[in-house]
Amino acid sequence: MLRSVAFIIWLASWGGFCCFATAELPPESALPGQKRSLRKLPSEAQLPQGWQPTRDSRPGPDVPAESALPASMLASQVGDNGKQVQPAADQAAIPIGRPPAGLPWLRMNFDGHTGAIRAVRFTADGRRVCSAGDDKAVHAWSAPDRDAIQRGNWVHERAIRWQIERGPRGRIYALATRGDLLALAGHGATGRLGEILLVDPATGELKRALTDAQIGHQQVVTALAFASEGGQRRLASVDVTGRVVVWSEDPETGLWRAKQLVGSDVEVDGQDTAKSLEMARRVGAISFLGPEHVVVPRFAKHERTSSGRQVITWRLQRIHVQTGAAELLSAEGVHYRAISAMTASSNGAWLVSADLFGRLLFWDVAQDRVQVVRQGAATVALSLTPDGTRLAVGTTRSSRLNGNALVQVWDTRRIASPEIVSQHQTAADVMGIDIDPRGSRIAYAQSNALVVRDVASNRKPVSLRPPVRPVLRVAFAKDRPFYRLAFGSRKAARDSVALERTFDLRQVRLGDKNTIRDADWLSESGWKSDWELRTLLDSDKEVFSLFQGNQRRGQLPLDALRHGVPTATCWIPDANGKPYAVAVGTAGRNNIYVFELADEGICPLIRQFRGHEEAVRSLSVSRDLRYLASGADDATVRVWPLRDLRRDDAIVQRWGANFTIEGEELLIDSIRPDGPLFFRGMRLGDVIRRVRWREGDEINEAEGPDEILAALQTLAFDTLVVFEYQRQGIAQESFQSFAAWHPLASLFVAENREWAYWTPAGYYDASFGGHQLFGWQINQGLEQSPDFFLAEQFRKKLERPDVMRRLIDAGSAAEAFRDAKLQPPASEDKVVLNEYRLKPRITILAPQSGATINGSQLVVRAAIQVRAGLAIMPPKAFANGVVAASRRLVQERDVEGGHEFVYEWNMRLPSDRQVVLNVVASTDAEVADFASVLVDHELSASKSPRRMYVFAAGVNNYRDSQIQRLDYAVDNARSVVDVLARRAEPLYGNSAITLLDSRATRSLWRNVTAAYAETLRDRISPDDLLVFFLSGHGVRDASTGEYYFVTADARYADIKAERFEDCMSFSDFAAFAHLPCRKLVVLDTCHSGAFQTPQSQHDLKAAIRALQDDLVFTLTASEGNQEAAEDRQRQLGRFTFRLVEGLNGAADSPANGGNDDGQVRWSELVKYVTTAVVNDSEGTETVQRPTFGPANLLNYVELPLTSIRNKPTQ
Repeated sequence: MLRSVAFIIWLASWGGFCCFATAELPPESALPGQKRSLRKLPSEAQLPQGWQPTRDSRPGPDVPAESALPASMLASQVGDNGKQVQPAADQAAIPIGRPPAGLPWLRMNFDGHTGAIRAVRFTADGRRVCSAGDDKAVHAWSAPDRDAIQRGNWVHERAIRWQIERGPRGRIYALATRGDLLALAGHGATGRLGEILLVDPATGELKRALTDAQIGHQQVVTALAFASEGGQRRLASVDVTGRVVVWSEDPETGLWRAKQLVGSDVEVDGQDTAKSLEMARRVGAISFLGPEHVVVPRFAKHERTSSGRQVITWRLQRIHVQTGAAELLSAEGVHYRAISAMTASSNGAWLVSADLFGRLLFWDVAQDRVQVVRQGAATVALSLTPDGTRLAVGTTRSSRLNGNALVQVWDTRRIASPEIVSQHQTAADVMGIDIDPRGSRIAYAQSNALVVRDVASNRKPVSLRPPVRPVLRVAFAKDRPFYRLAFGSRKAARDSVALERTFDLRQVRLGDKNTIRDADWLSESGWKSDWELRTLLDSDKEVFSLFQGNQRRGQLPLDALRHGVPTATCWIPDANGKPYAVAVGTAGRNNIYVFELADEGICPLIRQFRGHEEAVRSLSVSRDLRYLASGADDATVRVWPLRDLRRDDAIVQRWGANFTIEGEELLIDSIRPDGPLFFRGMRLGDVIRRVRWREGDEINEAEGPDEILAALQTLAFDTLVVFEYQRQGIAQESFQSFAAWHPLASLFVAENREWAYWTPAGYYDASFGGHQLFGWQINQGLEQSPDFFLAEQFRKKLERPDVMRRLIDAGSAAEAFRDAKLQPPASEDKVVLNEYRLKPRITILAPQSGATINGSQLVVRAAIQVRAGLAIMPPKAFANGVVAASRRLVQERDVEGGHEFVYEWNMRLPSDRQVVLNVVASTDAEVADFASVLVDHELSASKSPRRMYVFAAGVNNYRDSQIQRLDYAVDNARSVVDVLARRAEPLYGNSAITLLDSRATRSLWRNVTAAYAETLRDRISPDDLLVFFLSGHGVRDASTGEYYFVTADARYADIKAERFEDCMSFSDFAAFAHLPCRKLVVLDTCHSGAFQTPQSQHDLKAAIRALQDDLVFTLTASEGNQEAAEDRQRQLGRFTFRLVEGLNGAADSPANGGNDDGQVRWSELVKYVTTAVVNDSEGTETVQRPTFGPANLLNYVELPLTSIRNKPTQ
């Protein structure tokens, strides 16, 4: 049984606490039981000492109890009856007539994991590696060919999604591969919790969902294993109850049939034994021995060590799939605590197993012999090559290794005497590992990073990780303006966390400062005075008590198993600065609880905040006491309302509303626009007709006004309540809600400074690429893959910088809309769903993802469905940014609820080895959809000559003297044209048009570009490149969002009056939009406030996004609120100097991240310029950070720009 609080804290910090019991928070009047013992907890759980492998076969006196299982291994908890314990706040839902498939779940969107990885698998050809874990998605990484694998050029291919819900439901604990199948399982989200999906890793296509109401898993699945190649396709699975199922495919029908091999622990060993195995079963291991036998852990007995500890012992049991005949393997092969991993050779001759006691067992199955090796740290991941000659091993961290873990590769050709071939220490537990079929490289998990390492070479390992880190510290500003936040993600000395970024919630702007003074920001302990929260043992049970000095005060009604473990605290003062409440963030439930301080007894719970996906790590109260900010492992900062925390009635603290009884009706007579019920659509005057809630297996209800009011006042905060209500006598749609408040807003900032700031309703503001960082998933049931869509697709409706800038002062989204003179949404929880219903749906019919295309042309075929009453706008198709030359409608028909159009595009492909094919469509409701497939491209030996067309404009001197003169804009344009003429010549035939100073007028620009676009219409090719370079002043029309380049003959008065007839419009680029070639726009334009006071990135952002909608590649000198500095020493703009330097060869240098192949490619130039310009601006008054896009094509487009015949000296 779980009794070690140190273990619970470690477990919760890893997010391994996937399920919690149904017991609720006790009533505020409840007192703790009689105290028999009281002591402080140990500081941390210790792993086994010593890491050198030793030959040993029996446990010594230091065998740790099974309650010390490492958190990162654990799946879910089982109850006394062997069934899954349902957590009150996440799974005790009451059906209300609406399927769970209809709800949008906000998800982050990155090329890689945002949560801990738990499972890793290579495909059979070694060209693809898949990983999965706590962020509830599989990520597939691929290399286009063997050369790319050797270079470590692994590219993110796709995210494969399955059904999810809040909390742990949707986490993936197990992967298995065979041929063209990838099996995934974990904490299911469809009711039975134990579904298994089979997908094609090359395409992401869902092949089959493995469920069986009688035989299949009803609980969380912890391990999977496919039978070896050659025979019937079989899959073995085990769940947290110990139940083992084998799934076999019928080769004629393709259906999979389930067969139970082992029943649950309750069925096999009885309830008492099953309960003692609960923790051990939260780690899983299973393996096939050849095609006909499965090996599973078998409980042996409980033993007591010399120190008196009880320990579970395990044996391995081999079971014949067809007959069910079972036998135990060698009696010498005993495991302790829990069997954590297992792997076997394809012929079943060799087997390796591991336990959490730190033992590796090497089995010669044919000879029934076993070799035991003692490791210092617990082994939690194993993988044998199919021929059994190489073994990959991953361990947990060990104090003997200064808190590091181990990655090992063993030579297992002689199973009786295995030897370590290579060994590396890692900073995080290695929860998943795999070795490719050839035994030449391994892939393993390091928190949210997937690391790929060569076995035989010393080449630097490749870390596949998005620019995402947990938020370990958050702080409000100490002085005005108060609504500024600072936050950090990296631990420094003594576990302190430095503040690294700032964000102004009022201006909705990411700060530019490179150094942040800690003294300018509030600390979590700022108002704590002499109060302290301590974790104690009381009657062998952990309790969380408040102390004032050394005097014990009230106790928090938190249970670690049900509500999570406290991981962050923040003391909330009254108007005089005296603490009266404490906010407690947790790991496990990931909620924030605000308790009133009490001198004795139970501290009353005032308010509950709910929204983080991972453990809360830091809390801060704003100086004016209106808001609480939190940072968490989910990499987000969230802002919560504290207004009227002391003044609101208890029922308002719960529901954000007050009620009155009139006759036989319970009415809402006041409601807060930032509260839980307002968010779900309830309004002043609504009548609550009935509420329902679950207690255990029973559903209770209250119908009379007195009963309803009493229930709403007394039900525990984490009770899920169903509301049925009326408005003006008309029944409204029922909904479910906790007495928990949503965040006012959430903020995410990536390491590359892309950011997004959004409300729970879905309204947002974002950086240049921030609208691609998050989106929503709609579950579609087990038989269909979920639908996922980005915020980008709804930006015309949901991106509302005007509302977001008013949000923090207004205190709610509804009030922010009113302050902006806009009508707020009728129901905030339905905003995204309503937009989703207007979205077209695109399905690419041909080619299929993963197909190989020979030649330079193909036909793309896609079906587009739109809802009845909506019109479709002309759809577009692209190949790595090259627009299709032609489009035709080939079929049109009515479908249920709407209309379907089938289009074909004739595509000419650029010379890239991997090509992303995109289809984009939108409706007249201004809601877009896009679909993409990734195909391999066999390049032709003969290549057509390429051409580069350069258009450059630069203005130093303006006709109107009121427009600030620039020094180096003309030189910028000349330098870019010159370097492209010299360096691009070996790759392209080059021609250039340059408009400088007085020649840079809109009329001349339009005439030249229109004539060129017409001339190029029939001669352009996919490998040709159009380059546009503009250097000068830039300005945005606030009324239309149109961006303009200020021409030499523009007038200051016209621009101030928002008359832009004489300026170059970005809409002029539309003349080139139809040309099937690559297009690159580079802007070194100044946004220093010559005409307007810059408030945000929005000035430049609108223009750049319009270009990127047509997959035009962009590179800008700065973010929209920054000045593009001029460098007098170099006599060029800071950005242009680095641009020219990169094109001259610096970007190709390995020292700068290049591949040293003699060509500067687009991806190399972007990396060099963005890094060098930022470094140049550090320590100066002019902070400058270039932007680029579209980011999602950067890894696929092999766009050469210049050739380096004589490489420059670095």
